[in-house]
Amino acid sequence: MPSFIEFKELEGRTLKDVINHNHCMEFVFTEGPRVVQFHVQQCCEQVWLEDIDGDISRLIGQTIIQAEERDATTNKYKAHFYTIRTNLDSVTLRWFGDGGDSGWYAAEAWTYELGENESAVDVSLNNAGM
Repeated sequence: MPSFIEFKELEGRTLKDVINHNHCMEFVFTEGPRVVQFHVQQCCEQVWLEDIDGDISRLIGQTIIQAEERDATTNKYKAHFYTIRTNLDSVTLRWFGDGGDSGWYAAEAWTYELGENESAVDVSLNNAGM
């Protein structure tokens, strides 16, 4: 069973691999459990990973010194930014959302630690419509 963690809890972990599954991001570390990040769709919203700013491959083998998230909102659209910093470089993941006419939605992604035999893709797809 995956367990929810705060994005900030990635700090101090050393990245072994990062896999973009399009609808979710999977983080593999040199020690400890893998982590998956995805958005849980609600009602009429559409939220997706819009952009990765920076070369995420440059973070491989580096220890995360800062993992922060921030929100940005306009009249119709919302974005949630997740920045990972190492001593070498930083990368920002931008999750973007359109709530249509409802105006009630969020663009944040949820971060979960995976069990040893859990698939990031299966966990994200099975929980997409919680």
